[in-house]
This record gives sequence, structure tokens and C-alpha cells, in this order.
Amino acid sequence: MSLAATIKEAAAKAIKELYSVDLSPNDITINQTKPEFEGDYTLVLFTLVKQLRKSPEQLGKELGEQLVATYSNLFVSYNIIKGFLNLVVADSFYLQHLADNYASEKIGSFSSTGKKIMVEYSSPNTNKPLHLGHLRNNFLGWSVAEILKASGNEVMKSCIVNDRGIHICKSMIAWEIFGNGETPQSTGIKGDHFVGDYYVKCENQIKKEAAELSDKIAADDYSDFSDEPRRKLVQLKELGNAVVSTTDKDKEKLKKIGDEMKEIIRANTPIMKRAQKMLVDWEAGKPEVIDLWKKMNGWVYEGFDQTYKRIGSDFDKTYYESETYLLGKHFVEEGLSKGVLYRKDDGSVWIDLTDEGLDEKLVLRRDGTSVYITQDIGLADEKY
Repeated sequence: MSLAATIKEAAAKAIKELYSVDLSPNDITINQTKPEFEGDYTLVLFTLVKQLRKSPEQLGKELGEQLVATYSNLFVSYNIIKGFLNLVVADSFYLQHLADNYASEKIGSFSSTGKKIMVEYSSPNTNKPLHLGHLRNNFLGWSVAEILKASGNEVMKSCIVNDRGIHICKSMIAWEIFGNGETPQSTGIKGDHFVGDYYVKCENQIKKEAAELSDKIAADDYSDFSDEPRRKLVQLKELGNAVVSTTDKDKEKLKKIGDEMKEIIRANTPIMKRAQKMLVDWEAGKPEVIDLWKKMNGWVYEGFDQTYKRIGSDFDKTYYESETYLLGKHFVEEGLSKGVLYRKDDGSVWIDLTDEGLDEKLVLRRDGTSVYITQDIGLADEKY
């Protein structure tokens, strides 16, 4: 029997002893006591005063004294706040209740609610290892799922693996350039950590190449850029040079210009161009790219599985971005045909959410490759 049920039963018996009135425990309303008041459980008196013909204060005093006197193993004290009887449960009762029930698999369980609930957690990328944030998310997600299950709900534990995209291609291109055929097995490095190291190598190479391009731009050398980014960089540099004052507003303007230039430069570094080309080839199904993707993701999954086994995390259903993004692209095309989405001059596809108090949102890049929200659209349809 749960602690709440025990208290309700004790209250019904006390009322019978005091007033010779038979009440079912289900007629008794109790809640956990609010933090600002002393007590563990609160018995609501308003629902009883009419039937027992007592004022809330008198009923609370008589019932509180009866419960503490008769059930001293359960209650140690009480107090009355208006129409509420706050009861303090004995520490010894908590300990005994735990000792009597902790081994039972049904402790805290309830009958079926008929509700179906999905709890998504973990949801890692396959370009790096599970980190402390993932562990926290796994422990919270798994625990919430088990609590909901014990509360009578039908629960599905789910995970979305972000196994494709530009971030995945960064690890892949770095391994092609710097890997020299190394594997987790040949190096003795856990698979997800091994692949994550190459993601870091790619980011370091981007920074190095971006610094070299920035030096060229400072010397008005734009020879490494195609027409559109060259035009934009020249325009931004001229705007920056035109700012002469040092007001906070102008400093903010210069920062915005600088950030936009950095983003263009990063996107046009040689290694980022190769990673973006690899993403286009992946979406086109180029065999050698798909083979490399499968191999490196396989290394990551081996590492993930070791971690999941170690922490006791599990899933009923695993979704993969590589499977949901196509469905998302289908809905993007459908949205274009219905006029819900629109295509910009550069070929990218967007949705305008300004009427909802939000921004415009990119849903498909100008080269036709998807972004994260593209697969999220497909995932939402698959889930529900």
C-alpha cells in the first residue's frame, strides 16, 4: 500500500472512531504539504465539514490529536492552516515503509492510464563521443521514462541519431586527409573518440586556412573566392572601413560586419569546400562517400554501445537523420507547391514566421542539401 493510501485509511478510521461516521478512504482528500508550511501531507478539511458538522478549525484539532495519539508510529505532530490539516510523518515510518517495499518491482506503480507517451533522450551526433551533457540527458530521460511507465503509462523510449550532415562530413574529410588508414582498432582508441578527434582536426584546419584567407583579404587579394562571396566580402570590408567613430553603436556594427566576414571566410576555406562537396555527393548517393560514411559511423556506434551498456541506457526505437531527412525534403517540396514556403534568388528555401513573432528560417540550402530542421520535419511526421 502506498504512503498516501495508508494515510487516507488512517484518517477514515479516525473519523469513524471520533464521529461514528463511515467514510471510504477515497472520500478523503490529501496532498503533499506545500514547501512553505510544516508537514509532509495535508488533509483537506473543507470536503468533510458539512457532513461531520464541525468547523474546519475544530475538526482539524480533533482529527489531528486523534491521528497523532492513535497512530504514533505514523504521525509525530500536526498543525492547522485555515481549512487544511498538515501532518508530519515519522521518520521511522518512512524507513520501515522503505524496508518493507524497496525490493518490490511494483513499488510506486499505478494501474494503466491508457496514455501513450514518447520520451526522447540522448540523441547524439556521430561526429564526436558522448560527453557529460549526453550522460546527464540519458540519466534524466531514462529515469523520466521509467517513472512514467510505473505511473501506468505506455512509454516508448526513443533516440534520434544525427548521423548525416556537414558536421559528419567534417570528420570524414579530415580522416581522408590526415587519417593515413588509421582505425580505432589500429590505434586502440574507442570508436566515438577516434572519430571525434578527426572532427577537431577539421576545425583546427578550418581556423588555420581561415587565418590565411583573412591575411589575403587584408591585402585586397580575393583570388581564392568565387564571384558571389568575393562581392560580399568587398562590400563588407568597405562598410567596415567607412565606420570611423568609436561609439557603442558603431562598435556593435563593426562586430556584426566582422562576424559576417568570418562566416563567409570559414565557408570558403579549402577544407570546408571539400566537406560541403562531400555532403552534396552523400545526398547524391556517391558510392565511395557512402562507404566511408558507413565505416566511420560504424566506429562511432561501437563506441556509443559501450557507453550505453556501461550506464544502463536503452531505447525502444531509434530514428536516424539519414532516413528522416528525405521525408523532410518531401514536405519542403510540398510546402513550396502550396506557397507555405518560398525560394530566394540564390535557390535556398525558407519559411517566414514573422507573423508568429519568430524569424525567417532556412529549411533547404541553395545547393539542395538539407539542414537540421529539414529532417526534424520528417521526424515529427514519423513519430506522430
